Amino acid sequence: MAKCSICLNVFNNAVDTRCGHIFCDHCLQEWRSKPGSAVKRCPLCREALTATKRTHDMTANESGIGDVVTVTVNRDLNRIIGKLRIKCPNEWNGCKETIQLESKAAHHNNCKHRLCHKCGHPAGESAGQHNCIELLVKDRKVSLEYCNELRHKLEAVVKEKEELKEKLAQMSANCVDEISLTFDHMIDVKEVFVGKYGFKDLKMRLRDDGITLWNAEHYTNQCSRVYMSVRYAELQSLAICADSSLPLLVIKPVDAKALQIAQSLSINSDVFDVNSNDKSRNTIVIVLNAEWKQLLTTLVLYSCQLKNSRSECMRIDAIEGRVLLDNRSETYG
Repeated sequence: MAKCSICLNVFNNAVDTRCGHIFCDHCLQEWRSKPGSAVKRCPLCREALTATKRTHDMTANESGIGDVVTVTVNRDLNRIIGKLRIKCPNEWNGCKETIQLESKAAHHNNCKHRLCHKCGHPAGESAGQHNCIELLVKDRKVSLEYCNELRHKLEAVVKEKEELKEKLAQMSANCVDEISLTFDHMIDVKEVFVGKYGFKDLKMRLRDDGITLWNAEHYTNQCSRVYMSVRYAELQSLAICADSSLPLLVIKPVDAKALQIAQSLSINSDVFDVNSNDKSRNTIVIVLNAEWKQLLTTLVLYSCQLKNSRSECMRIDAIEGRVLLDNRSETYG
């Protein structure tokens, strides 16, 4: 089958020139659109392509370029070429059909292989014309923009949450200022660790001036034993975990008070030494049975700060509290 001398492909809408040569209509149009006088002549024989007047054998269906109609549509050749059967352009993407050349456009619009099976975008007429990576990067760029938009919204929400948290803290402080700080609560105690020495069956009496531990069985009796009493002014630090899974108080008395507690309980510095760097030996950990209330945490911390500005007061979570309970004694007094 003869091919176009310009594009070297099978003729696409073949046309005859005045000199008898055949070209694709589109190829000849591009040739004629170039600047210079040479392109007004046939690419093969250099015969003039333009005519100064219409001849009697030119029909209304003839194509025209230049000054006057100069080429004729070769219908017989176009009919023969249109009946040629070709493979679907999407063969590389899985299509096995062969189609007539004149039906190529109609088949392409309905071919189920015209979309990429991986990304769902148009596949193109060759694997080289399609790049899933570039398409996915483009989609990812859109996704990143959406993620950035969500991130900005999240940052705004977090900022608003922090502002509300500060306002709530201020309101809580104002609330504590306005209410009476005189309080007295008796609370169940699961166990108490003085350094590594453990106690059970105690009650804790929590007042606005300090903490007292009593014998749980007879705490209503005026003669019941007071295991220890620590005022806020006698604390180096106070930490409270209000988590319902592990409510506890952690106190570290000043040196003199620590010595007094150790003597009254007959325990030595091997198990309780406030000057030690080991937190399992220098603190008193009170593990509670009852659920601790957040308001009570605020009252206790505020009272301690009010009575002892040098004391370090803080809130801790259950993880920190569990660390403080590690390495404690399993032997109870």
